[in-house]
Amino acid sequence: MQALVLVVILSCVFVLAYRFYSAFIAAKVLSLDPKRPTPSTILN
Repeated sequence: MQALVLVVILSCVFVLAYRFYSAFIAAKVLSLDPKRPTPSTILN
């Protein structure tokens, strides 16, 4: 039973970390801009 609780807690931590750290990476590191056209719209 203790292993199951540990797996559930760590899964929740992993999901939260994935959610917030991916948003940080997209905003600060990659500087994603939804207004910027994609290469396919520029070239076609």
